[in-house]
Amino acid sequence: MSILLTVLSVAAAIIGGILLIITAIFLILLTIKAEIIIGYNKEESFFLRVRYSAVSIDIFPLKKSSQKKKEDKKPKKEKEKQPENEKKENFFSKKIKAMVLDDYLTLLGHVGDFLSRFRFGDINANVMVASDDAATTAKNYGRLTAVVFPILGKIHNEKLAKDIDVHINADFTAEKTYADIYIEIYVRTVHAVALALKALIHILKIKGDQ
Repeated sequence: MSILLTVLSVAAAIIGGILLIITAIFLILLTIKAEIIIGYNKEESFFLRVRYSAVSIDIFPLKKSSQKKKEDKKPKKEKEKQPENEKKENFFSKKIKAMVLDDYLTLLGHVGDFLSRFRFGDINANVMVASDDAATTAKNYGRLTAVVFPILGKIHNEKLAKDIDVHINADFTAEKTYADIYIEIYVRTVHAVALALKALIHILKIKGDQ
């Protein structure tokens, strides 16, 4: 019995030590400034990367090269069935693809709440608002500029960004909105986590049939 208690106490001490180390590392990371790179383009769709010094982590999406290697290792018969498997996207991907303009405006509003905590590198964006209805295009263009430009104005006036080059226009001849966005954000991890949680809660509430 005493041997069992000794083993359990040693195991508890080891587990407790590991948990303390993990907690300490997490608390240290919360105070460290991180570089967040967020954007959207035709090739990668939505992407999010976090960089600590020379260490870069792809949060979303996963690197295509690793996915391609996995596919190359699959048997020929399994590859032939791949089109059906490709339809089975992960839960988060479905939520991102189901986002509409209102969702993006809400997320931009959250960013506005955290502006005083951020410093920006480059803010580059070229957005061409379009839809299959001219009235909808005009309405979406107005709503988007009404949210984006006041935020950019505040960033510029408070000298929070290194460079801002943002263009938003309406295209009444196209049927689909085009966007190429690249933003560098410098923020302490604790504030990034707080913003990420607010964004995640909103994204999880999005219905897939939007």
